[in-house]
Amino acid sequence: MKSKQGADATRLPARAVHPAGERAGAGNCFNILVLAGGAVALDALHKLLTQAPALPWRTAEEVEREVVHLAVWRSGRRIEALSLEDVMSACEEVEARHLIDNGAISRHFRNLWQTSSAYCRQYMRGVLADRPGSHAKCMAADLAAHAAATPEFSLARLALPPFRVLQGSYRYAGRTWCQRHWGTPEDAHLVSYLSEAQSAHHRIDVYEFETVDRPPNGVLARLHDRYRSLALSSVSIDGDTGKRSRLIGGCGHPMEQRELPAASLIKGRLTAVSYRESLQLAREAALSLFETPGKSRPRSH
Repeated sequence: MKSKQGADATRLPARAVHPAGERAGAGNCFNILVLAGGAVALDALHKLLTQAPALPWRTAEEVEREVVHLAVWRSGRRIEALSLEDVMSACEEVEARHLIDNGAISRHFRNLWQTSSAYCRQYMRGVLADRPGSHAKCMAADLAAHAAATPEFSLARLALPPFRVLQGSYRYAGRTWCQRHWGTPEDAHLVSYLSEAQSAHHRIDVYEFETVDRPPNGVLARLHDRYRSLALSSVSIDGDTGKRSRLIGGCGHPMEQRELPAASLIKGRLTAVSYRESLQLAREAALSLFETPGKSRPRSH
C-alpha cells in the first residue's frame, strides 16, 4: 500500500476509473474515503484495515464433493442409482449449511442433469475421485498470488464473512454474501493511502481504492457505527457513467447519502479536474464534522 505523510492530497493518482470493458462482467467504482479525527483512533483503524490476510475460502470443488457425499449417504445408493430428487435434496441441505440462498448449487447440478443424467453422474464420479485436499496446492498458489498482487487492505477487516460462508466457497456462497453485506461482490483493489496532519494530535486519512460494480456502503456503515469519534466522508464515482454519490457522518452526526453532479470521464477514465474536485468535496465534508482543538465546529454541509 502506498503511504505518504503530509502529502499533497490533491495529487492525481497514477490510475483512475477503468472502463467496464477492462474487467469482465462488471464496471469499476472509484472511491475516495476521508476520515478526520484523533491520531490515536486513526492509527488503530489503519492498523486494523492493513492487517488483511487473504480470506480462507474453501474451494468450489470441495463444496460439490460435499453435495455428492451427502446424496449418496442420505439415499443409501451408489451414484449410478441416484435420482435428480436425491441430488436436489442434498443441494438444498448444503445450501442451508452455508447460507446460500440463491440456489447456486442446485442450479449447477440441475443444469448438469438436464444436459443428460449420464453426464451428471459422470461428473459426480469425477468429483468423488478427487481426494479431499487435492485442490489445496492450487488454492495455496492462488492465495499467494492474490497476496502478492493485492495491498494489505481489506473490507473484510470491518465485515468478515462468517465461517459457514467461507466453507461454502467464494463461487457459491461468498460473492452473494459480500454483495449483500459489503455492497460490492469483491474486495477493494488498487488501494492508495495518505495522511495529512491537522494538529499535533489530529489528522485526516485518505484512502483511495476501486471496487466492482458499486461502492462498499455496507462496510462504510459499519465503519461509521464502530468509530463514532471519527468524521467520515466518502465520494464514489461510477466508472461507466461518472455518477457520483457521497456518504457523510460521524462525530455525533448520523450517516446520510447525497447524490452529487456527475464527474467528467474521458474514455472511461476520471479527469484530473473531476478527481481533484471529488477529493476536495470529501475532505471538506469530513473536516466540517470534526471539531479541531481551539476551533469551533464549522457548520456541517
